[in-house]
Amino acid sequence: TESHDEVGNTDDRIAKRGRDGKGWEMNQISLAGTLMSRGTPMFFMGQEAAESTQFHIDWWDDRLPLTTYETDTGRRKILDWAKKMNEIRANDLTALATGNSWVTHIHNNNRIATFTRADAKYAVVMNFGPTTYSNYDVGISGNYIELANTSWPQYNIGGVPWASRGGEQAFNLNNVHIPAYGAVILMKEAPANQAPT
Repeated sequence: TESHDEVGNTDDRIAKRGRDGKGWEMNQISLAGTLMSRGTPMFFMGQEAAESTQFHIDWWDDRLPLTTYETDTGRRKILDWAKKMNEIRANDLTALATGNSWVTHIHNNNRIATFTRADAKYAVVMNFGPTTYSNYDVGISGNYIELANTSWPQYNIGGVPWASRGGEQAFNLNNVHIPAYGAVILMKEAPANQAPT
């Protein structure tokens, strides 16, 4: 979601230029979209902590204040979100690296995009706008558990309203609660009498 072109040639880090002044939140959404995508995902150095500084040829002389990555509450939440995305990917690397991808929902006016991975085993719901939604149909159904949600306190940067069914158990659903300026990662669970695939 960032490359040398955006962060070196121009001053366009996501954390700096994100929609509606929500750069850190847009950074979390982009991490979800990138790390849950097919292939080998990469993000540019510093994006895991929502770095906003342009990557100059003399960046070494500019010295990033790396201690803020650990001490700033917002950056800590973004780092924890990046770690969670990496953990989800590492737990099912083959399915997420090679499994198919399908866009199940795009709604430009609502700023919602959803795609599934690995025969809909995973669903990634992204909200690029200011509205929190309850019971929103994103074109998936089944027995899903929330693996991660940016409205959970450990990831919630902007104090957006809770929009979650919780991550403790799976729910048979055909709609999703979606936080404003946020992302939700869902995983389908196999029925109790069926072996997981």
